[in-house]
Amino acid sequence: TAARSGQLRALYHAADAREDGRRKLAQAWRVGSDREGSDLKGLALPVERTILSLALGRENVVHIALTDRHAAKRVSEALDRWLHFIGSESLSAPCGTAPQGASAPGSDPASPAVDVREEFE
Repeated sequence: TAARSGQLRALYHAADAREDGRRKLAQAWRVGSDREGSDLKGLALPVERTILSLALGRENVVHIALTDRHAAKRVSEALDRWLHFIGSESLSAPCGTAPQGASAPGSDPASPAVDVREEFE
């Protein structure tokens, strides 16, 4: 595999990925990159495999392994921005816990959901 041969540059896991799968891939990555004994394990994303699959246009995406250094850097930067945007509380919250938006129960379509006015100097 790419992990065992030292080609892996980034590793991501769906929130609902099984622990044994995460552990096996992380171990292969550590072995391949000569970092056994380190805490190198990849990043568990705050979204389940269904969301990852839809985002990537593939079926049953549980783990994402990137081998291209430049692609791994771009994805890492984009994910860092997104994770910062959604906030740390989203990292432990399950995806899709409550309906949101105009079609959510109790929403009033006549009033905006968010006040988007800002003050500028």
